[in-house]
This record gives sequence, structure tokens and C-alpha cells, in this order.
Amino acid sequence: MKSHRWIVSFFVLAMAAFPVYEGPLYEPDEGRYAEIGREMLVSGDWIVPRLNGEPHLTKPPFAYWMAAVGTLLCGNNERGARIMVSVAFVGLCLLAAMLGTMLHDRRTGLLAALIHATSLQPFLLGHFLSADVFVSFWQAAAVTAAVAAWKSPLRRGRRLAWLVWFSFGMAFMTKGPPGLLAVIPLLLVGLQRRMAGQPRVIFNIPGLLLFLVVSHWWYVLLVLKDPDLLRYFVVDEVWNRVFTDAHHRDNTPLIYLGGLTIGMLPWTGTWRLVFRSIGTWFQKGSRNIPYPYLLMGGWILPALLVFVFARSRLIMYIGPLFVPLSVLFARARLYRGAPSPLATSPWKLAAWCLLLLGGVHAFRSVQWGRELADVAEAMVQDAGARPFAVINGSGDACGSLPFLSRSPTPAIVLKRHQARASLAEGTLSLVVPRVSDSLIYMLVRTKDMARIHWRRPPPLVVHQGRRLTLLRLDAP
Repeated sequence: MKSHRWIVSFFVLAMAAFPVYEGPLYEPDEGRYAEIGREMLVSGDWIVPRLNGEPHLTKPPFAYWMAAVGTLLCGNNERGARIMVSVAFVGLCLLAAMLGTMLHDRRTGLLAALIHATSLQPFLLGHFLSADVFVSFWQAAAVTAAVAAWKSPLRRGRRLAWLVWFSFGMAFMTKGPPGLLAVIPLLLVGLQRRMAGQPRVIFNIPGLLLFLVVSHWWYVLLVLKDPDLLRYFVVDEVWNRVFTDAHHRDNTPLIYLGGLTIGMLPWTGTWRLVFRSIGTWFQKGSRNIPYPYLLMGGWILPALLVFVFARSRLIMYIGPLFVPLSVLFARARLYRGAPSPLATSPWKLAAWCLLLLGGVHAFRSVQWGRELADVAEAMVQDAGARPFAVINGSGDACGSLPFLSRSPTPAIVLKRHQARASLAEGTLSLVVPRVSDSLIYMLVRTKDMARIHWRRPPPLVVHQGRRLTLLRLDAP
């Protein structure tokens, strides 16, 4: 029965890791990443990410590269946009297994992979296109390589240190400075090892130079072209995100509490075992923290404090913490000998995974992206060779919208205050409550865009509507 249980559990892990839906893109992140990746392929410029033809430099380009590679492999569709997310999610589950095995034993590694694959928030992050799953992968790869280096002979360990710093460089190329938060546990364990008289393995000059090259070449290239970008990267993208509410993401820190509790369903009850183990350790009065727990605690707690005190707060930011949490939960369950009913009944775990998959599918079916896709397709088919326009009814900031059209007039997006005249006779217009990156992606994809057309948008009448509306506008 035990082997049968593990076979079913492996099936559950595979089922949780691989699904890639072709449902509509989730707003706003998936639409933005997919469109930027598509524009990289169209323009051939893989250095400067562009959205609607304008530079979009809020993040380094790695996540956009992955969207572009997926589109290149699977086509210009939602499956192509998301395929590399699933690859990264499978990699995260494997890294959780490797980390748990190296720090403890094989059973811990297998359970850690299962917990990570089936926990609510890691599952969701692994099925939506964003930078968080990629930065989680590179951080986990760096820490796993560091543990392998510590457990290897000195010469091989120092070779593995190159992989550590390459991974941190790629984490930086995915999300900038937050990608380096996993350096903190390596510093703590490295200090503990030095105090115990063990040789230095991870921290060396060649490794740090490799990190600087991998992580900063893109920034240096852009700043050399435009020196004003240095201030943008340092002030707008670092200082303002940490110390100001300039990006309007000043959510309550309690969202992280929700992520660490609700986000770990159905394994949330393991927190009780973790706190009981911590209490037992304090009762023993031991001053030396075993390095596996120092590593996990140093990975979770400092990063969580940074996220809490930074003014820009989103629940996805704690995505990289779920690998160490999965290892910690797996060890607590096995050490305390109190597996959950889901662990002892794989069919219940399979039912939970089906519920997750069904929930993701239902969410994508009801959100307005489905409506966007249907209207975009109908509009392009109805327009034929005639010009058509997309109008933003909310007045949010927006720019020109590039299209390849058989007519001389490309589609455009306008602000509300630009409404001073009327559309030409026979022009089709799509009125939306706000500008949607997913809409841009769907319309341009439907038009089979081959290159970008630009023109200054003329003032047009703006219709304010609460729902998507396909209109034929006649001349006044």
C-alpha cells in the first residue's frame, strides 16, 4: 500500500506541475508579459523590452525572454506565453526535492516536492505568467547549489560556487535587487562555518565577479546609451518601491500573513508542528542552530521583514519563500510523525489538485479576458480592410497601439481628454473601461502582426461604458 500511495502521489505531482491552459490572459500581468515577449519577437530587439512600442524598463528582461521563447516554441497564443512558467514550476518542485534530500533525507525531499506542487499559492504562481516563478527558480537553484558545494570536497565545492553566483545573477536579471534576498541565509551559514573553522567555499572574488557580469551587463548597456536611466533604476525602481508609495502598492502587511497561511493550504496545519519544534529547541537551551534550520530560517525571516517594511507590497512577492517553507513543513511532519489526512490518503490529495485545476480554469473562464478575446476576434473579422479604433473610456494613461492592418489607418488608443472630434464614417470602435495589455496582445495576435506601424493618434470621440462594447459609429 505504501508504494501504491507514492505512485499516486507522483501522479498528483505531475498533474499539478504540467497543465498549461489556453484560456484568456489574466489582467494585468499576463497580458503585459505576453505582449512584451511578442514585441521582442516582432522587432528582433531582445535588449529593450517594449510595450506598445515604448520602452518598458520596470524589470530586467529575463521573464520577457521566457515569454518570447515560449511564443517561439508553441506559437503566438496563450499556451506559448505560459509554457516556460510551467517549466520553471516543475524545476522548482525538483529543486525542493533536491534541497530536502541534501539537507535531511530522501523522504523529506519527496514530501517537500509534493507540498510545493500542491500548496495553493505556489500552485497559482506556477500557472500564471509573471516574473515571480522565475525569480523563485533562480533563488532556489542558487541555494541548492550552495548546499551541494558545502557537502562536496573543497575543490568541487568551489567549482559549484560558480553555479551559485550565476544563479544569483540570473535572479537579479529577473527581478533586480529582490532576487538577492536569498544571499542572506548563505551569509549566515557561511559565518557559522567560519566560526567552526571550516574553509570558505561560496564567497570568493571570481564568483562575485561572475555575478556582477551576469547581473549588471544589461543595466550598464542601457545606461551607456541613456545616462538618465541610472536615476530611473536607482530612484524610481528601488528607492520609491521600498520607501514611498509612488507605485500605489501600499497594501497592508497582513497580505503576507494570508499568503503564509491560506497560501499553504492544504498543509497550513503544519505551522503548529513547526512552532512546536521551535519551542522544543528553545527548551533544550542549545546555542548552536543546526545549519539546515539556520539556512531555512535565514531564507524566510529576513526576506519577510523586507517585504513587510517596504512600501510596495504584493502577495506574489513572497513566492520565493515557498521552497524553504515546503522543506521546513516536510521535515516537521516527518520528524513529528504526524502526517496530515491528505498525506495518508493520496486520493484526497488528488481531489484537492483537481479542485485547484478546476478553480484556475473557472477563474479564467469568468474573468473579463474571455470577453476581450471574443470581442477582439469578432472585431477583426468584422473590420476587414476598413480602419477601426480602440477607445479607452477610463482616461488611464496610454499610448499608441501598433497594428498591422490592411487599411492605411492603424488601430489606436486614446485618453478621455482627447475627445474633441468624431470618428470617420464607417470606422469601427471598441470601447473598453480601461486599457488592457491583454486586449493589445489579443488584437495584435489576431491581426497576425509582422511589423509595427506608428502614427500620432488624432482626437476621437470617447464613449464611456461599463462593459466592452462593439460599436459602429457613423459620421455626425
